[in-house]
Amino acid sequence: MEVSGKRQNKLTHSVSHGSAEDILLFCIPCERDGERNPAKGFCTTCNEHLCKTCYKHHKKPAPVRNHVLLDENSMPTTPTVPLSPDDFDGCADHQNKKQKYYCRDHDIVVCSVCVTLDHRTCKVEYIPKLSKHILDSEELNELMVEMKSLEEVCKLGIKRAKDEIKSQFLKKSMIRL
Repeated sequence: MEVSGKRQNKLTHSVSHGSAEDILLFCIPCERDGERNPAKGFCTTCNEHLCKTCYKHHKKPAPVRNHVLLDENSMPTTPTVPLSPDDFDGCADHQNKKQKYYCRDHDIVVCSVCVTLDHRTCKVEYIPKLSKHILDSEELNELMVEMKSLEEVCKLGIKRAKDEIKSQFLKKSMIRL
């Protein structure tokens, strides 16, 4: 579900849904650096899955020393929505305020000040809470299965194209000899 005014998250959580056991979760900090490492733990404070290395080192720096970590057996088995302030656009009317609320009545995203001043009587929802149910929806599961199938079709098409290029190259090489 796309909400107007909400910035597209550049990070995508890779999930393969075939059955509950097929869910693949990746380390969020590593994904920010362009790496894809399987999640082996979870920080409840950061609301992020962590790989073995990030999990091991997560509680060493002073700012995160008191974070609560869950091991691989206890961590959530579905992707989580990061609650980082960077995930939300700033409000145009109220500097330094992030737009974290969705007003259903006006179909816009607003900050807490806008909610208080302009949307008191509206149906307003907190975006991270609103989006959590989407991760567990049957519609998302079906979409992920379809995407996995399309990914396999694309991989097969790429393989066939490479094989055809190689075949054409070999034919041309043989003709020259």
